[in-house]
Amino acid sequence: LLSLARSTTNYPDWYAVAGVVRGLVPNLIQLKTIVTGAVADHVQTKNNKVSINPITYINPYGNCIWANRTMHFNDKADLVASSFLNRRMLANDVKKQVYVAAKELMFETDSAQLWLDFKAKVTPLLDKMVTGNGLSRYEIKRVATDKKATIKIVITLYCLEAVENFDVTLNITNNVVELA
Repeated sequence: LLSLARSTTNYPDWYAVAGVVRGLVPNLIQLKTIVTGAVADHVQTKNNKVSINPITYINPYGNCIWANRTMHFNDKADLVASSFLNRRMLANDVKKQVYVAAKELMFETDSAQLWLDFKAKVTPLLDKMVTGNGLSRYEIKRVATDKKATIKIVITLYCLEAVENFDVTLNITNNVVELA
């Protein structure tokens, strides 16, 4: 919880609370169970399994939260958007803002102005997410509906991913060192 509090104070909600920067656990003296890199990798499963976010010692930084997963079951083939905690937090922030906007505009006349007012209440947060490395872009569309006294809206978020792996190859030959 200390890591989460420090992270949300210094970074947007959609940044992963993990790693040696935001996931560093302050004032933790020791762990009851030592979690090695192999164990940390094992509990970060894919393919229709639930992942666990371990706390592990990362030299020379200290004890860190070393994952960014939710307890959501992963898709049978691979990870899905809801597998990542920072994406869930981003979506929750958008849901809260949409809820507030809809409640404030409830019982207003359905007009072009109402649509502009709704977007004006929602887009500042989405724009902040784009400039703050949470989204690459977003779309807000009003969709036709047969329901009376109802506005149907679809918001599509194009989330940026937090990197979980670096795949680096170092080739050394007699005359050349190549890093790929």
